[in-house]
Amino acid sequence: MATQDDLDWENTVSKNLQRETRERRAAAKEIKDRRKELLQGATSTSEKRKIKAAADAALEQAGANFNKEYKPSENKQDYESDIQQRGTDQFTAPEATPETPQSGGGLPSGFDQETLDVVNNDNTAGQRVFLTKAV
Repeated sequence: MATQDDLDWENTVSKNLQRETRERRAAAKEIKDRRKELLQGATSTSEKRKIKAAADAALEQAGANFNKEYKPSENKQDYESDIQQRGTDQFTAPEATPETPQSGGGLPSGFDQETLDVVNNDNTAGQRVFLTKAV
């Protein structure tokens, strides 16, 4: 059974947590209210985006999250998910797109390749390659 000192300590800890939570929520509400005021006075889309970005950064710093569906802490944080760590995107990295085909290559069976001369949009000559199939 817990002693009176243990209960007093738990109550103190609980009250401190509640106080911190109230302060954090009050700060987040102030930020949200200020964002709403500024958005009502904004005239351009770029101005609105800047206001939203600043408010989101302030909310993130305050530890508030009004969007219950978006949880950045649950985002994947490993090597493959962070382009900043790798420096390249895994889908466009040279190792992801080999220069030589891995298997067979060539045209699909029953298709022929035809090259046509075309006029590009900038009124210059160009060529397009098409796959054709006799019917």
